[in-house]
Amino acid sequence: METNGRYKNFFQQTDPRDIDMAAVVSALERILERMDLTDKHNEERDTMIKNIISAFPSGDFDAHRKYHELQMELLAEKRKLRVAIQEKTISGLIWLTIIGIGTAVWHEFLTLVKK
Repeated sequence: METNGRYKNFFQQTDPRDIDMAAVVSALERILERMDLTDKHNEERDTMIKNIISAFPSGDFDAHRKYHELQMELLAEKRKLRVAIQEKTISGLIWLTIIGIGTAVWHEFLTLVKK
């Protein structure tokens, strides 16, 4: 039997009477403790996975992803619309200012000509 680590020579002993049974029992107890910890960890992981899966409608990850992609596209469209409205509003205000100044200048020009 081939083994690794600190117990390499433990199993290669020739006389079973030389085996320290207290050490074997201690090692088995540690193994059982680790198995219990591993079982508890696995149960917690399984619960976490079930909770994650239950967060998706019908457990459908692909539909959930597509829904988020759709929401991101809608958000991008809203941003584009807002930018377009701002651009048109600013452009309109600039033209209004130009026309207003032009009208005031024209009115002043007519007033000066009539005198």
